[in-house]
Amino acid sequence: KHKAAFDVVMCLEFRRVLSDLWLLQVFERLSGKAELHLLGPMSPEFQGLLTQFKLDNVHVRGAIAGSALAGEYGRGDIFYLPSIEEGYGMVIPQAMAAG
Repeated sequence: KHKAAFDVVMCLEFRRVLSDLWLLQVFERLSGKAELHLLGPMSPEFQGLLTQFKLDNVHVRGAIAGSALAGEYGRGDIFYLPSIEEGYGMVIPQAMAAG
């Protein structure tokens, strides 16, 4: 498989919010140039939102056990946390530890 220009990893609880809609619109346009890996539980609303876009470059991993998180973080070139609710989530040092 051809490697995308960059891989983005997100780890959070996915709900249907405006920032999620914006991100999916961006990745629909980045098909072939970037891959998005979604780690974490997803609400039914967010799952429905995924079906509204052509997202062959978005990979839904779901909830990942703690021991497997380092490998998932390691697949990304960029870690993205668009949270307005977490001042400093534990996913930040976890992602940093993965390199």
